[in-house]
Amino acid sequence: LRGNRYVKKIDLAMNNITSVGAVALFEALRECPSLTTLCLSRNKIGKKGAKAAAAMLRQNPKLTHLYLNHNRISDEGLVEICAAMKTNTKVLHLELNNNGIGERGAGLIGGLLSSNHTLMVLSMTNNNINRKGAESIAFSLRWNKTLQCLRLEGNNVGELGVAAFTKSLPLNSTLVDLGLVDEDLQPEVVKSIRSMLALNAQTDAMQPKSRRSTRNLMKGSLRRMNSRKPSRRKSTGCATVGSEKSERSLRSLQF
Repeated sequence: LRGNRYVKKIDLAMNNITSVGAVALFEALRECPSLTTLCLSRNKIGKKGAKAAAAMLRQNPKLTHLYLNHNRISDEGLVEICAAMKTNTKVLHLELNNNGIGERGAGLIGGLLSSNHTLMVLSMTNNNINRKGAESIAFSLRWNKTLQCLRLEGNNVGELGVAAFTKSLPLNSTLVDLGLVDEDLQPEVVKSIRSMLALNAQTDAMQPKSRRSTRNLMKGSLRRMNSRKPSRRKSTGCATVGSEKSERSLRSLQF
């Protein structure tokens, strides 16, 4: 893969890749200038792998979609990723579901969203984000002008965490898809959030076609990458290489 100028999509989900393998892979992908989509979900890259991923993000010029779900990244591993993302101007879609990310990590994400002007989709479902973590993320939305989809289901944000979003959404004009908690909320809270998101969606619809959000496509991508059954034969949105052997013809990679 090092130096490959043709591969665009790599799907290595559910391959038991550890930090050692992840470090080697990310080092090679620093010099893979055509890569746009990388899925490493359901592996074991851990904190060291996350650090290597951050180094790759600083150098890879084309990557727009990164899936690192179920990888034991934790708050410590997220430090490096957030630092890299603050200066990254290419990644549009980032998934960090089921990574043991807690209050500290949510604070880092809040800082990232305050300064990043590229990211459009962020999914952090089923982590350990509490009320204070949710407040950090919600507060950052007051300054963020690009994020359109934010998924936080399966965390412990609580009613006060949800309330923080109701205070920040009136100051945000781009978010149109927000997932918070799985349990029932007060009807008036749900109504308030829906109305604010709907207002953003209407504003988006008034934009020139070239500037409108791609939220339907993004939701579909979230469903495809998160609802996969544990079978390596299932499609992940990355075409299988098949019998092509030439490095020059390699455009997608899936195992």
